[in-house]
Amino acid sequence: MGDGFPAVVPVRDSKNSGGPALIFESAAWSSFVTAAKGGEFTVRAMRQHSRDRPSPSGVGRCRAGAQAFHNSTTKQSD
Repeated sequence: MGDGFPAVVPVRDSKNSGGPALIFESAAWSSFVTAAKGGEFTVRAMRQHSRDRPSPSGVGRCRAGAQAFHNSTTKQSD
């Protein structure tokens, strides 16, 4: 959690602890960690997913995940 900002999780390269950090909403980070622990990002899981749900664009889940991440990290202007 970010010091003083419990709604965000800063993530940086452990080899460059003074470098820039990516900031994730706590819920988005928690969801990612749960999925990673559950094996959703293994090669086998990704291949199975692509067989079960072929994507005409060829990127399927990656595009959906990137869009979800983008939506969770950008402010919506009215």
